[in-house]
Amino acid sequence: MKNPDKPLKILLVEDNHAMSTVIIELLAHTQLSLSVTSTNTGQGALNQLDANRFDCVLLDYELPDYNANEVLKRLQGKRQLSMPIIILTGHSRQN
Repeated sequence: MKNPDKPLKILLVEDNHAMSTVIIELLAHTQLSLSVTSTNTGQGALNQLDANRFDCVLLDYELPDYNANEVLKRLQGKRQLSMPIIILTGHSRQN
């Protein structure tokens, strides 16, 4: 069970600086105690996940080096995925 005195550790993976800023500001307006670490590449996410433990990952679908599917495939080869990973995108699908 999570210690209520410790902030939830969030990894934000977003290559758009403006979008990253908006997400961090929105998270700051919650009632949750959060610690947000951010990176702007898939490789940066993999490096952070190798070095640190997070409670949740917010992962942009399209990154400069990998897309979210590629990041997830690389994670599966290394460890069991034990934290929620929420995939974000700013693109809408056109039919």
